[in-house]
Formats: sequence, C-alpha cells, structure tokens
Amino acid sequence: MIRIRWAALVVVAMFPCAPASAGEPTNAASSATSAAPTHQAVERSISYLQTEATRWLQERKCSTCHHVPMAIWSLAEARRQGYAIDEKVLADVTEATLGSLDKMVATVVLRLPATPPDPRPFANGISMGAVYLAVGAGALPSVDKQVQDSLALIANHIVDKQRDDGSWEFFGNGPPIAESQATDAAWTILALEAAAARSDASESTRAALAKAKEWLARAKLPDSHQAQVVSLLMEISAGKSRDACPASVDRLMRRQNADGGWSQTAEMPSDAYATGQTLYALSLAGLDADLPEVRRAIAYLVSTQAEDGTWPMTSRPTRDGKSPGATSLVPITYAGTAWATLGLVRSVPR
Repeated sequence: MIRIRWAALVVVAMFPCAPASAGEPTNAASSATSAAPTHQAVERSISYLQTEATRWLQERKCSTCHHVPMAIWSLAEARRQGYAIDEKVLADVTEATLGSLDKMVATVVLRLPATPPDPRPFANGISMGAVYLAVGAGALPSVDKQVQDSLALIANHIVDKQRDDGSWEFFGNGPPIAESQATDAAWTILALEAAAARSDASESTRAALAKAKEWLARAKLPDSHQAQVVSLLMEISAGKSRDACPASVDRLMRRQNADGGWSQTAEMPSDAYATGQTLYALSLAGLDADLPEVRRAIAYLVSTQAEDGTWPMTSRPTRDGKSPGATSLVPITYAGTAWATLGLVRSVPR
C-alpha cells in the first residue's frame, strides 16, 4: 500500500527546507543540489510556455483547448509554487479569454442565450477548452469581477448543455484533450465542483453537478490512464477522507513504467502528458516526500526534456479511429509541456 498524507489540495514539498536542530546532521546542501535540475527544467518550460502562448494568441486569435487554458493553469500554478513567471503574459492570456463576454464567445465557443440557435452540429455540445479554462483558473492567485463573471458564464453554459440523463456531448479535439465521453464528463464535473463551491452558486449548478455524478456512476470511467488520474482528482475535489484514496493512488502507481514515467495508453511509451498529469494528481493526494516512485518520475521528466523547454510528444488516433491523429505536433507538445510543468512545480516547489 502506498503511503500518503492527506493534504486536501496542499502538497508536502518534495525537498523539505525546515532547518535541522542544533547538533543534528543536515542534508540541505544535497537537497538543494538534487532540486536544482528540476528548477532549471521548470524555468526552461516556463519560458517556452510563455513565448508559445503569446505567439499562438497573436497568430491564431484563438485559445483552443491545448494552449491558453493550459498556459493559465501551468503558469499560475508555477507562480503559486514560488517560480518566477512573466506576470504580463499571465495577465494577457487571462484577459484574452476571461476578460469579457465577447472574448468568451469568440475564443471558447460559448453561445449566449440571446443569440439565435446555432444550426451546426457542435452547437449541441461543449468544448473542452471551456472546461479546462474553468478548472485551470482555480490556480489563479486572485480574480476580478469580470473573470468571476466569465467563469460563471462557463458554468451556466455547461448546465444549459447538459442532457436530461446528466451527460454531455463534446466537440472538437481528439485524445488526449478529449478522450472519451466519460473522461470528458469527469473533467466537466471538476469544473462544476469549482462553480458549486462559490457562495453565489445557483441551485441549477448544484443540481447539474449531482445529476452528472449519477450519470458517471452508471456509465463508469474507462480503464484509461487519464481516467484514473481524473478519478483521483474527483475524489480529492469532493473532499473524500484519507482512507478513501489509497486504492486510487495504488492503481496509478501500478501503471508506472520502468523508466519512471507513465503512458497515455498501454501501446504508447512514457511521455510528459501522462507523467505530468500523474505527478500533479499524486501531489494533491499528499504523497510522502521521499517516495522513490515520485523521485523516479521527476528524474524521467528532467532527463527527457529538450533544450527548448519542451518534451517530445506523439499524436494519438482520433476517437473514431478514422484518422491516425493530428499532422501538427505543436498542440500536443504544448499540452504535454504544460502538464509536465504542473507535475514538477507541485512536486518540487521553488
């Protein structure tokens, strides 16, 4: 059984910095030395994430599911864990998506109630970009009223698009951003959890959350790696007791590969996307700082990072199997790098 300390969204640092008592030996120097490569890897990835997010917004005028939402999430979390970031970049990407209703409609594909019904097929569903924005915004240090209003709009959009049985239809993007209906629904439940926790949350939001959980319990999550990650995140978000989570942690740990990383699927090698997601979830579960498996995962990420701050990624086939995957690796490289950064900054704070 893997040992964990329940932390309810507060993680024990991988390298404790509390001073040793007088006369006791200290390993502060060795800890600092072992942490240094991780700090350097994070600094390189932050530089890439900031530059690429700015470029993407300027050239594409679009947030998408893989760039700006993950930029907000990873940069805000890095800042919260003591890493230096470009505050202007974080402010700009937040403003570009959550800064006004017009930007929300343009970049996250939300439909306001006053607009005519959209006849296109995807109008019946929701974009995972909106879901990731809602979840990732929880890492922001503070939000103004406009951002709060934008997040409320996302929550209302999710509620409005919910089917009678409690599920949703999702559109756009292939795996791993949009992996399966059940996995996507689990991420959407996390977004609704955040909305329902607000003091001004509506009864419709709370009712939609309860209905979604009932649907997911019936549908059941698939046995995919990401599904196991989001399942653990749901348990933490729902405030389950410490005794309720070791089984979920153990399931994830059993999937670790010999090289220290995790794979998105059994057929794929270890990569930054799956490894970063896993480290992030395990850190929120409060794993012991000296856990060998976690140290191996960190070492895997540090050793496989490219000089430009990215991690090598490959494309996955679409869910319907009709396409071998995206022709451009820029989106998945960005998402994988963001997840690797999230996992590292949570595991090794500055």
